[in-house]
Amino acid sequence: MAMSAVSSAVTSIGNLTANEAISLRGLEDQVNRLQNELKRTLRFLKDADSRQGETERIRLLVSEVRELAYDAEDVVEAFALKIGTGRKGPSFYRTRSNIETIVTRIRDLSRRLQEQGVQESIDGVEISSSSRTYPRIIEDNIVGLKDEIEELVSVLLNDQSLNPRVVAILGMGGIGKTKLAKMVYQHGQVRGHFEHMALVCVSQQCRGRKVWEDILGGLVSSKKSVGQLSDSEVAAKLFKLLQEKRCLVILDDVWNIEDWESLKPGFPMADEPRSKIILTSRNKEVASLADERAYLLELECLKEEESWELFRKTAFPCTNSSESKVDPRMEELGKDMVKHCAGLPLAILVLGGMLATKCTVNEWQTVLESLKSYSNRGRGRGRGIADVLELSYDDLPSYLRPCFLYLSQFPEDYEIHVDRLVQLWVAEGIVSSQQGEEDGGEMAEDVAEGYLIELVERRMIQVGETDAATSKIEAVRMHDLMRDLCSAKARRENFVFVAHQSNARSLFREKRKDRENARSLFFQKKRRGNACLLFLQKKRKEGNVGSFFLRKKKQQQQQQQQQQQQQQQEEEEENTRSLLTTPTVRRVSSHEFVPIRRVYTPRLRSLLFFTDFFLSDVIKESKTRTMMNLCGSDDDPTSQILNYEGAWRYTCKHFKLLRVLNYEETIHVEGECKLPCNISNLIHLRFLNLRTLSLENLNLPSSLGNLSCLQTLDLRVGDSVQVPDVISRKKGSPVQVPDVLWKMEQLRHLYLPYQCKCKTKLKLGTLRNLQTLVNFNTEICCLEDLINMVNIRVLEIRGPFKIEGFDTEDLDKNPPIIQGKHLHSLSISSYKRIDPAHLAHLVSSCVSLCKLSLDVEISKLPEYNYLSPNLAHIYLRWCKLDEDPMPTLGKLPNLRILEMGNFAFVGKEMFCDARGFPELHCLSLWGLNYLEEWKVVDGAMPSLRRLKINYCPDLKLLQLPDRLKMLI
Repeated sequence: MAMSAVSSAVTSIGNLTANEAISLRGLEDQVNRLQNELKRTLRFLKDADSRQGETERIRLLVSEVRELAYDAEDVVEAFALKIGTGRKGPSFYRTRSNIETIVTRIRDLSRRLQEQGVQESIDGVEISSSSRTYPRIIEDNIVGLKDEIEELVSVLLNDQSLNPRVVAILGMGGIGKTKLAKMVYQHGQVRGHFEHMALVCVSQQCRGRKVWEDILGGLVSSKKSVGQLSDSEVAAKLFKLLQEKRCLVILDDVWNIEDWESLKPGFPMADEPRSKIILTSRNKEVASLADERAYLLELECLKEEESWELFRKTAFPCTNSSESKVDPRMEELGKDMVKHCAGLPLAILVLGGMLATKCTVNEWQTVLESLKSYSNRGRGRGRGIADVLELSYDDLPSYLRPCFLYLSQFPEDYEIHVDRLVQLWVAEGIVSSQQGEEDGGEMAEDVAEGYLIELVERRMIQVGETDAATSKIEAVRMHDLMRDLCSAKARRENFVFVAHQSNARSLFREKRKDRENARSLFFQKKRRGNACLLFLQKKRKEGNVGSFFLRKKKQQQQQQQQQQQQQQQEEEEENTRSLLTTPTVRRVSSHEFVPIRRVYTPRLRSLLFFTDFFLSDVIKESKTRTMMNLCGSDDDPTSQILNYEGAWRYTCKHFKLLRVLNYEETIHVEGECKLPCNISNLIHLRFLNLRTLSLENLNLPSSLGNLSCLQTLDLRVGDSVQVPDVISRKKGSPVQVPDVLWKMEQLRHLYLPYQCKCKTKLKLGTLRNLQTLVNFNTEICCLEDLINMVNIRVLEIRGPFKIEGFDTEDLDKNPPIIQGKHLHSLSISSYKRIDPAHLAHLVSSCVSLCKLSLDVEISKLPEYNYLSPNLAHIYLRWCKLDEDPMPTLGKLPNLRILEMGNFAFVGKEMFCDARGFPELHCLSLWGLNYLEEWKVVDGAMPSLRRLKINYCPDLKLLQLPDRLKMLI
């Protein structure tokens, strides 16, 4: 972790010194000396990181180096962004003193590391071995589960009256319960038998309402529509659905009886329902309580032959064919190591994933010796899987450790979206471009995705979702046991603080001095008031009351100015003392409500909320006076807004070193809200996500433009509660956005509001680093700005799209809209028709396009020669195409997924010739109300695996080859 922090500091400081627009005048020598010391420290850290387990002293020294690297980056960046352009003053000399102090301490730490035997490396910093070309796809190595899958499928499809309502998969952690449940869930016969299906994780922190909402979301996609219902109403809604429809619900990881009791009101267990439940648990009593007739399947550990087969498929991914051979010595070592896994699939997979990175017999021998050493530590029985997991962590290269520990911030069983995770890694400097993006090096996001793939290949994290067209990993999860290890290591390294109500007090600062000052001030005012009354009576007799008040008012103004200056100086001195002496928390992840206005961690760099930002409904049930005073207990919208804005002001005032501010879940606030102007204090901020803030109206201040370091800005406010309107496609809440985004030249990912209110068009032409642009349209933005975004990869247009002064007769005479070669995903959604010629000109610029989504009326598709041959996924809805699109789309050589729905085509006939769609894997047609005839010539779609046809009421003639009929 220290290597990552020091590397980030070196890169950040180097960028500041190289930026001509930023002045470090007067501090160039000190900053260069600091940068050189950090680079020298890096050479020690390679050896020190690998030896942290030897002594506690080395671990603590490495931790100190990491903290100093953070401090160095903060001090230099704060000076460059706030002070560098002004004249020399107290802040200048204070910064110089801070830098000199940090340099001295770094030298001292390097000396102390040498005294501990740490060697200075001359090989440089370890870098990733990944080729960044999306290494081998992680296959589902199913070993020892085929019989169980067939058994459970048979039980679920049995419609006899005595058939159990509940099927329970039982076994110890890491034995494969979740894997088996997912394989049954994805089984073709099961999916064809049940009308609706849902798979949800329960986890140790079981919340009945959330589980019910997740189930409803999986069954009928109605999770957003139950937000205003009470808990009992949500349970009743689910109860009725399960009673009336044939549904399959998988409850993964039910821990105890109490959890089931909290969930039971949502399930019709008294009668004979058509729906069935699969639950996985380590507790056999849970299944017996859920249904006395429950079908129990208790998984056993793998046999020796099965263990070796699973290990072989994982450790030797390129030798899975029957003709491939394994090095005899490696096979001998491997079989010896597999015995330590005791037949647990998770341990075998992790061990195999680790050894897949080792290419020599000597490396395998070293792993075996380490594994034996771990097993001989005398930690008691049942340590097999724990030893393997801990060894897998210790084997991680230095660049992967902080990436892995970062995952401890996410709640148990949380589905982590890869794009968001990558943005967070880059924002915190955990991952950066190794050669420099300006010099043609890899984008930091590409480096981060490579790191993620390495963690997946090592089986440290599990793949949740993948893009069916490109095989790109879209979401990941962590196994409970791996997450336990991750959390323990993160706590030990003080890498992150996961805040719950039980431990949040350690983040609070009791402002005893402030209370004493307030009490003293009260009595002073009281005494002064009495004295002033006597004094005024005397002055009134003398006739000098008017001049007295003028002098008094002037004195008060002078005193106020002096107090403000003194307060500002005290704050700076306090921050400096804290910066250089106080042990601190750098990252806070809030999993339960914590009163934010009691938290005092001035050196905080990252703040993630996975719960309410401030209390609302919870307050009604609380009797704690402090909580009531801090957050308010009123249902009045004005009170909610004041509480909300107060929490924001506190955050912006006291957490000035924040680099990440992320909201994953928060409550609904009615009325018009404003972000405070002092958000400009957060000058270090790289990542700001407001997407889940459920605000009816939000006004952004113009001071937002001062956040010049921002890389990711998500303004899609209200996305978590708003349901898109079928006609207008409106979504989200309106947001007032000032024209200041052009100042944020470091922006890489910009998500504009769904409903954007602007006094003038937003200028975005300076955002040359932009890779993601969402909710762009020509009504609020300037179309000509797109040409400057040479790195754009994802473009989503939502709303009007029109090209002014367009030459419709000769498209080639029009200037290109997009210049970069990186755009791979284009989405257009609008309730207004788009000129087909404008669309054709736009897509003609997208030579690398892989995904195209059109949710807009266009009447006609662009000609084949305007479409990228790399297109792999096309989604069409509301296009109202007059002409049959199949001849054009069938020519695309790499098209794998085609979805057409809701008036995508309004003609009566579609035809596919024998050479059409050579690589198509999945075809979905729905809501084509006018389609009467569809003919597919034998030979077309030779690779098709899935075919869905729904809600096409007039489709009477369906001429398909027999092999395609079998897919329906």
